[in-house]
Amino acid sequence: MREIKFKARFKVDGRIYEALSIDFANKEATLWDKETAVNFEASFEDIELLQFAGFKDRNGVEIYTGYIVRWDLFIYEICFDCGFYMHDLSEIVPDIPITKECKNASGEFEVLGSIYGSAKISKDKR
Repeated sequence: MREIKFKARFKVDGRIYEALSIDFANKEATLWDKETAVNFEASFEDIELLQFAGFKDRNGVEIYTGYIVRWDLFIYEICFDCGFYMHDLSEIVPDIPITKECKNASGEFEVLGSIYGSAKISKDKR
């Protein structure tokens, strides 16, 4: 079974934070700032949730939706729509569903960044 967890891009500063809790009823999340060791509340209007895809790259970086990865000769965006899939940014090859085989080949993936440009990707190997 895949571990379910989230990160969130805080639109105010453009950084990506770990989501400690998500309150769907009140439409807010508690985010953790590792640099300052402080958690804070953020409205859904101020964040974009990134869902863990269930595997790590060859450097131990967890892969979330919105991340840009290199796999083989292509560069993909990790997406979710009724299931995780990889969208080829060059649009040469069709979208690829993320299957158990992809996850088993996680040593061949490398996180390059995110669709948010300057957002810092944590190298935590948790």
